[in-house]
Amino acid sequence: MKDYPAEDSVSRASEGRRRLRLVAQLLARDPEDSVAAIACSARLSRQRLHQLVQVARAALEPRTPGPQPGDADLVALRKRLAQLEARCAAAEARVDALQQQAREEEGRRQRTRDRLELVCFASNVSLRDTQEIIEVALGPAWRPGRGSLHRRLQAAGRTAQDLLARGRAQVADELVCVMADDVYFHQRDVRVVAEPESVAMLNVGHWQGSSGLDWVVWLEEYTSLKLLCSDLGKDLVGAATQLGVRQCADAFHELRWLGDKLLDPLSKAEAKARAVHMEMLDRATRVEGPGRRLSPAKVAVAQQDADRLEDAFFVGVDVTDRLWTLYQSINPKTGRLWTDAEVEDAFDAMLQRLLTIDHPAARRAHKHLRCHRARYTAHRVMIDQLDVPLMDGTGWSSRGVLNGLLALWEIQRQQTDPDAWVDYATWLDRDRLARDLEQRLRAACPQLDEVASRLRRELRVPKRSSSGVESLNSRLRVLQMVHRTVSDEMLGLVALAWNLTPRRHHGWRKGRSPYEMLGVDIGQGDKPWYDVLLDAQASHQAAA
Repeated sequence: MKDYPAEDSVSRASEGRRRLRLVAQLLARDPEDSVAAIACSARLSRQRLHQLVQVARAALEPRTPGPQPGDADLVALRKRLAQLEARCAAAEARVDALQQQAREEEGRRQRTRDRLELVCFASNVSLRDTQEIIEVALGPAWRPGRGSLHRRLQAAGRTAQDLLARGRAQVADELVCVMADDVYFHQRDVRVVAEPESVAMLNVGHWQGSSGLDWVVWLEEYTSLKLLCSDLGKDLVGAATQLGVRQCADAFHELRWLGDKLLDPLSKAEAKARAVHMEMLDRATRVEGPGRRLSPAKVAVAQQDADRLEDAFFVGVDVTDRLWTLYQSINPKTGRLWTDAEVEDAFDAMLQRLLTIDHPAARRAHKHLRCHRARYTAHRVMIDQLDVPLMDGTGWSSRGVLNGLLALWEIQRQQTDPDAWVDYATWLDRDRLARDLEQRLRAACPQLDEVASRLRRELRVPKRSSSGVESLNSRLRVLQMVHRTVSDEMLGLVALAWNLTPRRHHGWRKGRSPYEMLGVDIGQGDKPWYDVLLDAQASHQAAA
């Protein structure tokens, strides 16, 4: 039998006595007392009251004492029923757990599929190969259709564009320098704007129109912009003029331009003149054979022409080296920052060197350099705009503090350079000079360490080239080799993957993503770029 607690036994006995009293009251009631009145006083229905009477009469029927036949089987069946009910409840709980586990596994597999799709796309894997990879990784049931795969990538690309816009909004009003360039995909213009130090893609997309005003639309959101690094395309030159910002002529393009338009023509002309001279020398010195012999005077003239063109070529090389010197932040002759007068003198000397070359290529180069001379040293504005707080009444200027830091670093470099060995007395003199200079600099500038950090940063990454955009373009060009059409959503996906992927190569950028270096936070934390994108998609769907 089933055991009940003591309190339950007392309550059951009390309830039994109450029922017996009701039955006795009903059977011994006066004729005036109705069954309904008795049932109402006991808060029972009449049917229930009659049932209690029937139970009492059945219990008063005479029968053999002891357990009735079949009671043991009834107890066993009840026990068996309780066991089955418990097993059924356990089975239902197990089924619920397995269903929950199946749902979680389904979600994990779907997440894995979404990750694989994004990684394959960012790795320039075609849609057909992406289907094969997912089928091998997750099974044939998970092989995506081409249309559904493309639709998911487009939706992810739209989310990536939103994340790029969020990141750009965080820094657009603080950036003082950006680099810009365009590339053509299937004869359609794709524009890229990036930050030169972190090489983070700020904006990328297709655009129709090639005027300066079109680039103004792309650049006007950078309200603090002071320097634009780009090639010397007419549209970018016009945009810089309309925005009133300095434009730095890309060093990579300009040095290559001088190689193609100046050095190569001079080299070819010198080679041709040298071949003519050798031919004339052969005709003047041969003993046998038909034809008139050339005079030594004509051979000498041919040699002079070849020598002149050879000298012109080396003058062109010298001009190229001088132009590269102007791209440096520090004047190599003085070890100090360039001054306006030094820049003008160096540029005039370079142009005068070109005038000594009698060749159309030199005249073309002279015109080109003279037209864009202000753009070759525009990168100096990044150092000029450094904030150098000075103490009241000090005799130092902002530029003087910066030059003083350069001088201090040069002395310290000499002190620690193992190849620059000096005697101990000279070393002590330099050490005293360095300590005295640092003391005077700190007295003039209360935030010298902060100024030194900013100056080192500008010297480490001079804003003289947009080659970072060129490398971005080379990555984007692979898209048109893999996909028949490249949409803005696809470009946004590639840009987001670029901005959130830590750099693996050596150097000061290693281990950090472009967004991390730029200080952009879109909730990425330590998550890989595809999880950032998928989480953003999930939050958008939940909000909708």
